[in-house]
Amino acid sequence: MLHLPINDFFKNYQLSKKAFGLFKKQTEMNTNKIPKKILIVDDDKFVCNVYRKNFEKNKIETDFIHSGKDMLNRLQEESYDVILLDILMPEMDGFEALENASKDDLLKDAVVIILSNHADQIAMEKAEQLGCKRFIVKSSLLPEDITKQVLDTYQTES
Repeated sequence: MLHLPINDFFKNYQLSKKAFGLFKKQTEMNTNKIPKKILIVDDDKFVCNVYRKNFEKNKIETDFIHSGKDMLNRLQEESYDVILLDILMPEMDGFEALENASKDDLLKDAVVIILSNHADQIAMEKAEQLGCKRFIVKSSLLPEDITKQVLDTYQTES
């Protein structure tokens, strides 16, 4: 058993306490990492509004657009931390939009997450091949749970 003079004990205790405080602070900063801007790409306006409200509760600026074509135009003007992308949309589906955005280097450091009800093995594999970090089936979760999954994915992938 290690015996320390009382003054050394308190000095070590204070150093340990300080080190723990720094570690705790650093850990809290990492777990509280949230995106500043999210782009929701979905042709369902109701869905866009529901998710927008959830992200804005977390003080995250949220934009939405309703087609893959509009996504490409928007990404030429602005960058986003997270892009939530539906697959089935008019004019240009999510996969085609994602391929074009990647080819034109429009995604920068964005974390791309598929948010769709079109969920089969082929779609999930294609999403992974195109660099998507997560595939979320809209109808399987509550909006609050989807918000949490998006934030968790951003924390681990950015």
